[in-house]
Amino acid sequence: MYQNFLVQSLPHLISSLIKFLIRPPIKATHVPAKQIIFIMKTLIILLSLLSVSLAQLGLLLPAGTTNFELPIHASDAKAFTRKLSNGQMQTWNLEGPNKGTWVDAKGKKVPSSNFVIVAPATLKIKKVTKGDAGFYDYVSKLAPVKFDLPPGVHVDPGVPSGVELTVN
Repeated sequence: MYQNFLVQSLPHLISSLIKFLIRPPIKATHVPAKQIIFIMKTLIILLSLLSVSLAQLGLLLPAGTTNFELPIHASDAKAFTRKLSNGQMQTWNLEGPNKGTWVDAKGKKVPSSNFVIVAPATLKIKKVTKGDAGFYDYVSKLAPVKFDLPPGVHVDPGVPSGVELTVN
């Protein structure tokens, strides 16, 4: 959501900034410190939003890359999930009867010897294939706390912690 907003509004923001920077100089001999501080804060905010949006774009790997560790920071993971490019959801369980295998949404095991767990909770792809492309995330051991909210109040969902993997 934020990424689309930034991509659509970035050209307008950049052109406005350029117009501001190349405008004729102010006739006064000095620029007030408040104006300089405002400009600096604005630039810092724009650059930080840009870096966050670009960081969420994902990873592009060539097929055949070996021993690739997915950069998912999961200290309390009980499973990994992936949504493949065809829309299919799969889960890699770290505990229970399906430990160490991908399981589809219907509960069927998906044969794959291409993945391995690196302690404590990192998923490594032995050899990247085009079939591995998709969005990878994890399921936390900590269950979300359920509580009643007052009327008209809601809680926004958190930002996904996963990563989009694109394979050439």
